[in-house]
Amino acid sequence: LAAIVALLYARSVTYGLMWDDPAWFSQGTDVPLGDLFRGTATYQFYRPLTLVWNRLWWRSPGLLDAWGNHAAQVCIHLAAALLTGALARAWRSGRGTAALAGLVVAVFPFSHQAVAWAAPQQPLVTVLVLASATIRGIQSAWRRFETTLTARASGPAARLVLAAATPGRL
Repeated sequence: LAAIVALLYARSVTYGLMWDDPAWFSQGTDVPLGDLFRGTATYQFYRPLTLVWNRLWWRSPGLLDAWGNHAAQVCIHLAAALLTGALARAWRSGRGTAALAGLVVAVFPFSHQAVAWAAPQQPLVTVLVLASATIRGIQSAWRRFETTLTARASGPAARLVLAAATPGRL
């Protein structure tokens, strides 16, 4: 899956910036970090975590690491594809179905912006949602396993208690 994502989207790291990316990434760069969470009139949309994410890509005033941002977007997209497969497995899908689910997400991003445009954080949010759903699915699977194990272990234990309480019966 990683090879497919790399093959399909490796070129996107060369795309550079588009349209209003410089303006978008610069929003909130001159605002103290604490103020980003209180909301100010210096940026168009109140998205404090987006503004913190955008700060990661500034190297100096006016210099944005577009290559690094695009590479991160592709890696995050790969994580979304892998987590989709893991979630399918947690939901008791077969290996083939889970692999197909991951492949579909890898080949058909939820939006082209996931791999082509530097500015959106949709892939990062997708990964967070998929990760939490996968963890929840794995927790549910573990609880089912524990319940089954307990039920299977309790049968022999119950027979031993019954045998002790009623001699000659097993």
